This record gives sequence, structure tokens and C-alpha cells, in this order.
Amino acid sequence: FTKEEIDKILNRFTNNSCVYYAFLTAYHTGLRVSEVFGLTWEDIDFEKKTLRVDRNILKKNQAGGTKKRHISGNSTTVWYFGTCKTPSSHRTIEIGDTLLNALKNIKSNKKMIKKNMVIYI
Repeated sequence: FTKEEIDKILNRFTNNSCVYYAFLTAYHTGLRVSEVFGLTWEDIDFEKKTLRVDRNILKKNQAGGTKKRHISGNSTTVWYFGTCKTPSSHRTIEIGDTLLNALKNIKSNKKMIKKNMVIYI
């Protein structure tokens, strides 16, 4: 994506903080969507300017399966924290000031977070 395309996408979601910050994090880190939504505040080290990837988020049906199978015609699913697929998926990455400041901003906004809440949900 060009800078203009990224700005256009981010501007589109300024009123939806969940999508905005998730996209911003994915763009600045290269994380997979499931890794972005698996982040918690404990994964961010504001002093060292790093982000730790130790889990992802999985969507499972009522029987615990990850496939799109429906039970009794229902499509009820639940989101779970899961482990990374491979040992090399567990990693710590450096983050730049743009993302770091954005994360500080969302964390300081008490209306958007609750105690131990996942960053984007």
C-alpha cells in the first residue's frame, strides 16, 4: 500500500477505534490479524518500545471446532486465546514512536478500556 492508501483506510475508520488501532498495529508491525487481536496490555513494553507476541485469538464453534460447522443450525461461536502455531511465532518486536504514541493514547482513554481488557476488543 502507498502512504496515501493507508491514510485513506485509517481515515475511514477513525470513528471505529477497534478497527483503527488494529489496522494501525498490523500496518506498523506486520502482525497477523489473529496476533493483533490476541494482544493484551502486558505484551507492550512502553519503556523498551517493544511488543511481545505470545498468543493469538481463535474462533471456535460450540463443539470447540475451528471449522465453520454449525450445531443444530446455530452459528454461535466463541473467541478464545490460543497459542502461537510454531515456536518461532513467539517473538518480541520493536515498535516505532508512531505506534507507541497511538497505543499510549488509547490506553490513557479510560472510556475505551477496562481492567485487563484486550487492547482492541
